[in-house]
Amino acid sequence: MRNLMLYTSALTLIGLTGCSALGGALTGSALWGESYSLDQDWSVSTMGGGTAVVCLGSDAEVEPADSYVINGEVISDASASVDVGSLVPCAQDPMRVLSVRDDAGQVWEVGYAWIGADGWNSTPAVGMQGQRVELVVRQGAMQGSAGFAVSDRNGLSYAMEAGHGGAALQDEDLGTIQVATGAVVGSVDHEDCGAADSVMVNFDSEVDELSLYPGEDAPLQTVDGWFTTCNINSVELDDCGESEVSWVMFR
Repeated sequence: MRNLMLYTSALTLIGLTGCSALGGALTGSALWGESYSLDQDWSVSTMGGGTAVVCLGSDAEVEPADSYVINGEVISDASASVDVGSLVPCAQDPMRVLSVRDDAGQVWEVGYAWIGADGWNSTPAVGMQGQRVELVVRQGAMQGSAGFAVSDRNGLSYAMEAGHGGAALQDEDLGTIQVATGAVVGSVDHEDCGAADSVMVNFDSEVDELSLYPGEDAPLQTVDGWFTTCNINSVELDDCGESEVSWVMFR
């Protein structure tokens, strides 16, 4: 049954969201496996679905912080490769910029992207123009690690983690959903960093459980509705800070 659901999910996502542009739900069955082992010295960026970018900027007079909570209205969500990271730096130029005007009239800009291993832009849009939202942006401990979550009156609507060297988002940002790394599904010896392990990412809600291979997507049921859930990349390195566990989910 899960194989049928994954295949249906892949067809739907390819047509509607771009979430499966790199293989999506078919990646788990066609490429990865419990005993699968890579025999090439692939770089982190080519193992799995690519990389994620999250950054934040604003003209608001605020002290730099590890986290920001903004309540306001979405005024735009546009394709834009612009470094907006005045508050949370951009690891590289994003592919989209989400703009939210807060209750004081200040505009906050979230740069975000899912960039495929081949450089392809696979970023699902937030949208939600004109809607009132709560925007949470958090910066992780490592440079380039950041995440954001957007909620409306119906709960969580969109979340992206750019987990470079560690997670940024917290469980409280995701409603009833919890995210954690799972089993190792592939490993390769990296020239400078020891073993590079590809891992599953586990998504748990009060009503559903889901484990995704790197580059895989599938639907996740929550109390707030169904989410399209995508493992952008999930690779852990023994001896370097280049590990990445990045994902995106949206209603």
